Amino acid sequence: MILSVVSGTTFGWLLLIQFWILLLWFRPGRNPFARRLDQLLALLLPGTALTRKLRGGARRWRAQLRAVYAQGYQVASETISSPGEVARGRELVQEAVEALNTERAGGRAGAPTTDDSVVVFAYGLGAWPSGVDLTSLEQLLEELGVSHAELRKRFESLIRTVAIANRNREFRELAAASFVLGAAARIVEAAGAPGRSLPPPRWLATIKTHLR
Repeated sequence: MILSVVSGTTFGWLLLIQFWILLLWFRPGRNPFARRLDQLLALLLPGTALTRKLRGGARRWRAQLRAVYAQGYQVASETISSPGEVARGRELVQEAVEALNTERAGGRAGAPTTDDSVVVFAYGLGAWPSGVDLTSLEQLLEELGVSHAELRKRFESLIRTVAIANRNREFRELAAASFVLGAAARIVEAAGAPGRSLPPPRWLATIKTHLR
């Protein structure tokens, strides 16, 4: 009898703790996925009709794209091998962001800008622009044990399992942007403050399934 009471109390506390974790995670403004994806599309395809079309698709497929974003985050989490904060982690992120911003602004009046380092980093991972000194980005990936080629390979493997991506090129483009955005979020997080890193999306999905 005592054991059943203790077990019930413990289970109740676990549910309460999980509820508050989910409440804090999903409170307004906590997950900036939609805003970041919109900014990334503007960087990748500035001022084009295709950008406006993709933004419409992003709203239509938001749930599916969030899932792809979570996969990008998870893949980066699985790939990162560094147990602690990398040497010059934040500095390397800043250098990479500055180099990418300089490349984008060069000779283009009214080029879209953003102060979100995750978005700019995702632009670097997705576009990997030629002619830009990406030494800092490459060094950071190397220190974390992340391979740009491996990220691309994992995305291609993932996208082949998504039926809509095989039928709709627009969705595939949005999925690619969502994937690199998730990977960039995890990489910047690991470089900046690994001790306070957030749990990966798969962990949250497990909790949500448990609470159903």
